[in-house]
Amino acid sequence: MVKCIPAEDSLNVLSMKNEKGNTSLHLAAAVGWLTICECIASRHLELISTRNSKGETPLFLTAYHGKLDAFLCLHHLYNQKTVQETEKNKGQEPDDSLCRREDRNTILN
Repeated sequence: MVKCIPAEDSLNVLSMKNEKGNTSLHLAAAVGWLTICECIASRHLELISTRNSKGETPLFLTAYHGKLDAFLCLHHLYNQKTVQETEKNKGQEPDDSLCRREDRNTILN
């Protein structure tokens, strides 16, 4: 179904949020629906860093709900996006912001 969305509309459609601020990627991540996570995130990598109303990213939700395969998928896709950024930022602290809520709590808190 995701593949049927016209390319010019897909970011707008996939960025739509429900009343809790969750996108379709948040929902797929929370239940560990690996194929949907991969399909959505590979189409628009920026959706991996989208936050819901609690400040949670889809990557955060995969870890919070114990969905290891979905976590590894999103982590891998996001890392592909940031390889070039990492080269530019050598020597700096790694970006862990996707694994934290906006209140700075991690899944371990």
